[in-house]
Amino acid sequence: MDASAHLEQIRAYGDPGRDPRMRVVTVCYLAVLPEIGAVTAGTDAARAELVAVDEVLGVKPARQLAFDHELILADAVAHAREKLSTTSLATAFVGPEFTLGDLREVYEAAWGVELDPANFRRKVLATEGFVMPTGRRASSGPEGGKPAETYRTVGRARLHPPLQPPESDQQMLSARVSALRNFDADRERATVWRFWLGDDAAFQRAVIDAGLLAPIARGETPISDEEWTAFMAGMQQGDLVIAPLARDRVAIGEVASAVRERPNARDRRLRRIREMRWWPAMARSRLPEDMRERLDASGVLGPLRVTAAARRLRRLLAE
Repeated sequence: MDASAHLEQIRAYGDPGRDPRMRVVTVCYLAVLPEIGAVTAGTDAARAELVAVDEVLGVKPARQLAFDHELILADAVAHAREKLSTTSLATAFVGPEFTLGDLREVYEAAWGVELDPANFRRKVLATEGFVMPTGRRASSGPEGGKPAETYRTVGRARLHPPLQPPESDQQMLSARVSALRNFDADRERATVWRFWLGDDAAFQRAVIDAGLLAPIARGETPISDEEWTAFMAGMQQGDLVIAPLARDRVAIGEVASAVRERPNARDRRLRRIREMRWWPAMARSRLPEDMRERLDASGVLGPLRVTAAARRLRRLLAE
């Protein structure tokens, strides 16, 4: 790595359920470089690209990360911001010689705010062990003006007093990390089930209004032993269910009970049920494409085998 760069290990992530495919341990590193060349995909990745943090951790993220990668990224960003406040890490972003304007842009990008140039200059030059003047000036920019003085780093050092980010920005990221870290791991690992509720709109509505779930045969095809076993023993409280409805809509619900017997129910199909918490029905088109593709599989019920299905569904419901 370039001599002005920085590399450190942040932490390891090894929750047994973080990847439903297998037990995987991920080690997160923070790497800082003045310039990044072309990035290429490795191992099982189809492609690689550089993405702005706000696209993933912003108030309305444009992209969704798999597994617990949002938590990993949030941890890394929080760690980088803390290092920017308390050490001379910012100089690793700008190379061996830089202007204070270059350095200020690092903090503005990391903290998401505009900083007053005069105040920033005063704080940096008053912080012992941060930067040292080179005695040279940078080339004039396209707009002319007096060339800015250049500086170099004194070395990796702790800053005293630290440079503090605006409180609101710091608090927002801290709250995000806390929420992600406190997320109920059992809900994260819940299975998402594809479930057939028949093709009668009135019956579908009655089942959902009653907060119930029961296997319904599709046409003349009986419910298989495997499907009954899945309903009776495979499904667990906290699992999610997606059921296609009439008029190209879907119902999404959370399993709220073990199997209950209702021997006196008028409709024989509803004598063995699970209680459900159903959300309001939504247009099928709102589901992610990979979920829509698997929703019409044959049979009455089965697990919806797509990546991070429970997390993605809960995010969709929270929108």
